[in-house]
Amino acid sequence: RDLTLRRRLYDSIWFFFTTAMQQGPDGATFLAAKILLAVWYFFVLIIIATYTANLAAFLTFQRIPEGISSVDDLAAQTATLYGTVKDSAVQEFFAESEISTYAKVGKFMRNTDGSMVESSLEGLERAGATNPNEEYVFIWDSPVLDYLSSKQPCHTRTIGRTFNKRGYGLVMPKGMPYHDDFTLKVLKLRDNGWLDQMAAK
Repeated sequence: RDLTLRRRLYDSIWFFFTTAMQQGPDGATFLAAKILLAVWYFFVLIIIATYTANLAAFLTFQRIPEGISSVDDLAAQTATLYGTVKDSAVQEFFAESEISTYAKVGKFMRNTDGSMVESSLEGLERAGATNPNEEYVFIWDSPVLDYLSSKQPCHTRTIGRTFNKRGYGLVMPKGMPYHDDFTLKVLKLRDNGWLDQMAAK
């Protein structure tokens, strides 16, 4: 009786396992054959899961055309839509630039419907969208784009070299007693590499 109960429990576990793997419980009668089948089922399950994960990553990642790797490449084509935030410093830079490439980019953004966005968040969402019918390149401050492209999950990436490099500053009330101490602390953080470490995170 004890042997029969153990046998039924063993068969129930095997039935549950084969049903979960969408296989019939019949076929293997010996223990060695069942172990071999179980290993095979797990192998197939891992292969299918890996394939599905790679396929999902491939389909959801917004692919930027391989021919675009700089602002010069953007200026030389019109198939891919690009832009920046309307009435921003970036738009002003392109609009007032005397460099022909940048001026061409500014003219394209000014004359093309749908190239400008109302906010940087909207631009990032458009650039990272998984809509296969629209490819959009968002031009914005490099530190912001580098930071957001390093966060997970991420559907964007930065391309090309930085241009029009500008520094950032902090504004304090005139005559603030901590001005010199604050300046020295920031310089010390820069000199010991802490700011670079924060930028790399």
